Amino acid sequence: MLLQLPRHAVTILQTIAAAGGQGYVVGGALRDLLRGKTPQDWDFAATLPAATLLGIFSGAKLIGGICGTVQVPFGTTTCEITPCRAERGYTDHRHPDEVVLVSDILQDLARRDFTINAMAFNGEALFDPFGGQQDLEAGILRCVGNPAMRFQEDPLRILRLFRFMATLGFAPAAETFAAAVNAMQSLATLSPERVRAEVEQILLSPMPQVLGTLVTNGGLRGYGFKFAPQLKTFKEVPPTLLCRWWAFITQCGAKVEQVGSRFGFSARFLKDLNECTRLYHLGPAASKVELKMKLRNTLLDYAELSATFAAVNPVFIGEPVLYAAVRAKREPYRLAQLAIDGDMLRHEGIRGEKCGRILEELLKTVIKDPALNQGPVLMGLAEGLKQLL
Repeated sequence: MLLQLPRHAVTILQTIAAAGGQGYVVGGALRDLLRGKTPQDWDFAATLPAATLLGIFSGAKLIGGICGTVQVPFGTTTCEITPCRAERGYTDHRHPDEVVLVSDILQDLARRDFTINAMAFNGEALFDPFGGQQDLEAGILRCVGNPAMRFQEDPLRILRLFRFMATLGFAPAAETFAAAVNAMQSLATLSPERVRAEVEQILLSPMPQVLGTLVTNGGLRGYGFKFAPQLKTFKEVPPTLLCRWWAFITQCGAKVEQVGSRFGFSARFLKDLNECTRLYHLGPAASKVELKMKLRNTLLDYAELSATFAAVNPVFIGEPVLYAAVRAKREPYRLAQLAIDGDMLRHEGIRGEKCGRILEELLKTVIKDPALNQGPVLMGLAEGLKQLL
């Protein structure tokens, strides 16, 4: 099979060959090429040790340990080249006990997780010992070799299975899925950082609803996810981490603080998640005035949140339309949108708590009648309020 490779990929293969080795396009780059797509990331395998790779490529640097990956820059593209290797034993269910460099690409492919990732292309021929191309065409995710053993070696492969389901839209082979479900408890051995990285890729994918299957089978029980209803509308939630994390947590019976603590969310992200919950619990607004009153103390983007709430609960279905109308006419609903500010009031001798109270009253006034949001008009109203508040 002859696949069309870009210049930088051909250069890498030729440079490896000139140094006495054999290079191969592997991983996601090869999957994309076989599906007629342009790869965004380029991964290569080579029958040369990392030290040699570092010597033959200008600007190369080691990023994966003594037997690991070498990163090579090509203009705006960064390529990663990993020496062909075989792995033996996974005592800690993460790292191989022994790594051996090999000169046979078939040995290297045999250590990989799924058949669609266990193919290699050397510029002239496709190496596919496990039927990866057939599974790729059929949209099937199948483990290389014994699936139970693959997941026992590294439980992160369970999450990778769900990530490929979500990002590629593929279905797992029956034996692969059964082995993944049977090994779900082993996800507890993974670091929260590794789990979070995979979950977030799924959350931002075109099919985030596959997380429901993961939760249903106990995959995230240790993070506070208790149950998973059918997440049919989850994909309608805007693909931002804030919106999709909030929807995921809310729909699966988890608590923001517990999930945030286990996954190590930043204080700012936790604050934003809690603000989403506060706005949601205020309920749907029935008019533009109600909506603006609801939003007067938030800084979050409500275009995204209103779509999120509507996807999670149909009672909010009218809010995206209301908010679009507010934005279209640039109607003010925040203090920062008032035509006057605190400095202007202080210049007129209005200070302290009274200044804050007057600004709040003026905001409520222009929320009800946006036409009043003019400097002279508001200053006149402030003068009157100064005697009352």
